[in-house]
Amino acid sequence: MSWDAGAITSTMGIDISGFRQAMMQAESVASIFPSVVSSFIANPLLGIVDVAKHAGEAMVHFLADAVKETGKHFDDIGDMSANLGVTTQFLSTMGKVAELSNVDIQTLALGLKQLQERAADAMSGKDESAAKGFKEIGLSYKELQQIMSDPEKLFFRVSQGLSEISGQAQKVQAASDLMGRGGFRMIGLLTQGPEKIKQLQRQFTDLGASVSDQDAAMGDKWDLLTHQMSAGWEGIKKDLALPILDAILQDSDVWLVAMHELRDVARDIASIISTVAHGFADIARIVIPQNLLDQARASSPFAGTAGPSGSTAGGGGGGGGGGTATGAGNNLRIDNVSVHLPDKPLSDAEMGALLKKAIKDGENKQTATRTQQRVALAIGGRYPR
Repeated sequence: MSWDAGAITSTMGIDISGFRQAMMQAESVASIFPSVVSSFIANPLLGIVDVAKHAGEAMVHFLADAVKETGKHFDDIGDMSANLGVTTQFLSTMGKVAELSNVDIQTLALGLKQLQERAADAMSGKDESAAKGFKEIGLSYKELQQIMSDPEKLFFRVSQGLSEISGQAQKVQAASDLMGRGGFRMIGLLTQGPEKIKQLQRQFTDLGASVSDQDAAMGDKWDLLTHQMSAGWEGIKKDLALPILDAILQDSDVWLVAMHELRDVARDIASIISTVAHGFADIARIVIPQNLLDQARASSPFAGTAGPSGSTAGGGGGGGGGGTATGAGNNLRIDNVSVHLPDKPLSDAEMGALLKKAIKDGENKQTATRTQQRVALAIGGRYPR
């Protein structure tokens, strides 16, 4: 005796939306950092190695750039401070203070140089406007004589005098009299006064922005080393290139012959391309209905165009070939070759005869090939197949 107990069916409601969302986020992260994420997923240890590799490469590039930029900065500060007669500490920190007023260090150096020159001219009586400017900031002849040999003291004294002038127009005029255009651009810096400027200098010094004399000496050595390395690299390239140059020059005739052969090959390729192009044109004449060809010729900008001295382009085809095809009616002259086109369409034999005549009349192979192509164009344009 047997019996069927039936089947029991049950549905389990499991919410997997959180899991699905997490997977979508993981895929999004993986698309942004594909190599690192894939390495972590495949093997956590390899992922750590990959991260360390990228970090190492970034650190190497950072250090290389830091060395080059620091060496150049030290050298530039050393050279400019020597030209201006100021200390490297003063110029390096003043450069940072000037940047707060949108004044670059080149403008600062130019203004300092012009201030020294104007002071000397005012002392000698050569520059009345400079003498007037010093007088406006309250700097007497005697005081100017005492401090003009110290560019840093002169700068701070001018800054003090400008900060004490009440009118903005008077400040601009005095600064321009003392430092030219540089003074006008440095108004915001100069009118802060010496105490504020020195306070900012001390802050930048504490942050490590000051360049010492020893730093400037290192920059000078770095500049020399970079030029020596550049010269050495030029020597290496020279040593590698000289044997090759010598070999090429010894066999210069061979290279010239090779170039002529390449030109011949290029001409042959051009002739093949021209033949293929004409073949496509012949196919088009067969495939495209005659009325469409006639409409295209009628709308062509070259249709009926008159040439020099009343001549016309031969049949529209000679002009399109880019050569010198002139004449009237059935008589054409193409590249100094006279061609007579009959009133009726040419047979293959007659066309071949015209082409052979063009080859025979050509001065050389190149001219003959070119003339042959242009005659064929003229014939094809006059008698489309």
